[in-house]
Amino acid sequence: MEARGAPIGELAGWISGFSYRKGVMEGELNAVNRMAKMSEEVIKAIDQYKPALVATADINGMPNVSIKGSLRVLDDEHVVFAILKSPKTLKNVKENPLVSAIAFDTSSRKGWRLWGKADIITYRGYTINCVIALNVMEALTF
Repeated sequence: MEARGAPIGELAGWISGFSYRKGVMEGELNAVNRMAKMSEEVIKAIDQYKPALVATADINGMPNVSIKGSLRVLDDEHVVFAILKSPKTLKNVKENPLVSAIAFDTSSRKGWRLWGKADIITYRGYTINCVIALNVMEALTF
């Protein structure tokens, strides 16, 4: 499956292997007023509990929730996920970059939640399959 020439498998591999500090996008993430470093506990929980539910809202406050199996930890201040078939999520992030994400295990009732400000990062100029980098403002486990 391709979207404007970028194979989805290639994009997924790029996301899972991407390193912000050493990656091709170094320096392209915008700074936000309030950043938080995620604890090791939160980072482990994000790796353990998937998929994530990502919540956005448009400029008028209309919410949207999208399931994101691609959400990954980039470093202790950022997570990243792909927009593959979520036009409302992309539209909302363009209008209102504040995002929340959550995931949990139904049997143990454990999970994680974070809030942050999103930056849209395109992959090799492709905007259909784009990457959202979330600058984490607050993160916790439960």
